[in-house]
Amino acid sequence: MEIIEKTAQTGAKGNLSKRQKQFLPLYLELKHIKEACRIFGIDRKTFYCWMKQPAFAAEIDRLQTEQVSETIAMVKMNLENAALKLVTLLDSKDESIVHRSSVALLDYYQKNIEAAELEKRLRALEMAGLKEQ
Repeated sequence: MEIIEKTAQTGAKGNLSKRQKQFLPLYLELKHIKEACRIFGIDRKTFYCWMKQPAFAAEIDRLQTEQVSETIAMVKMNLENAALKLVTLLDSKDESIVHRSSVALLDYYQKNIEAAELEKRLRALEMAGLKEQ
């Protein structure tokens, strides 16, 4: 996974211990505290102590945000292909396929408009926050 490789290269990891740096890729891959701690050989209490350290908590937050951003980008890239496939299904002789494709396309269109509006609002909020700083 690309994000896991990046953990060794970027971020505020200079403030983290060697063990914390080694733990992060495993945790990000498994996404389960109990399992990651078991495999890495630490107690969950250790993990929660680490989470109380601002640098460790910030690094996990940064890396998780990066993972989400990469996932969203991948989904966005494939949405167009999905929409194009639905358009081709509109020519089907099976009315139920045409109906379901039409409903899916209309739903896709509405969600796309909602997402664009949310992004616009978020940008406005971010700009307002930057002006306050």
